[in-house]
Amino acid sequence: MAKFIVLSLCCVLLVGCGDSAVKKAVRESLVDPDSAKFGSVKYSKNGEAACVTVNAKNRMGGYTGDSQIIVEKIDGKWSAINDEDTSQDTCMQVIDELTNNRS
Repeated sequence: MAKFIVLSLCCVLLVGCGDSAVKKAVRESLVDPDSAKFGSVKYSKNGEAACVTVNAKNRMGGYTGDSQIIVEKIDGKWSAINDEDTSQDTCMQVIDELTNNRS
């Protein structure tokens, strides 16, 4: 039982680390990184891409509303590659197609 608890805790911590690297990549692509308000982060089936819901300030200083940012792992580093004005479901379809075409 103790091994199960330790293993579960490790899994939670690893997922959290992945999310922080993904969020860092998103912040680096924003005009005002400190304004970022994150929603959900959903990963592709192979874990090499993600859709991140974020609301952040634009150049005029106003919040843009939730948008989907596609983040992809390239050479072991997460990079924001596209800002989608779509639902998260549509974003997930895009990244699944993107990663399936590379396999």
